[in-house]
Amino acid sequence: HGEMLLDTDVSDAGIGAVLSQMQQGMERVLAYGSRKLAKTEQNYSTTRHEFLAIVDFTCHFRQYLLGRPFKVNTDHGSLRWLTKMKEPEGQLARWLEKLAEYDFEIVHRPGRVHTNADSHSRRPFRLSCPCKVQNTLDAFGSHASSGSPV
Repeated sequence: HGEMLLDTDVSDAGIGAVLSQMQQGMERVLAYGSRKLAKTEQNYSTTRHEFLAIVDFTCHFRQYLLGRPFKVNTDHGSLRWLTKMKEPEGQLARWLEKLAEYDFEIVHRPGRVHTNADSHSRRPFRLSCPCKVQNTLDAFGSHASSGSPV
């Protein structure tokens, strides 16, 4: 099984993600995800938006990510320190608790090379939270046409 990658991004319209896997030295897309921001979420800071995308899509792709190490690629470098906070409070503490069961590393990737999740955040596919829907690939997602499945 190849390394799993979760690329997330945010825009004013919504959040987006691409789940992929390294197969035979190539990154193969397994699924896409996106959603609109709720009214209350639209008021979040940029850092909170970016962290929301990680939390939502890690939860959404749980069946693929739980129990195996994976990398989260983001164009927002300051997220790396959020997971190392000593005494988080409120919403951040709840989000970190959700992520505690996963084995992941947040990797900063500059915006100019972090384009695959960008388009999904700019044209969000649905309004509902991915965490509240069944953990199945949505109609917009697909398995890679070649290579082995997850």
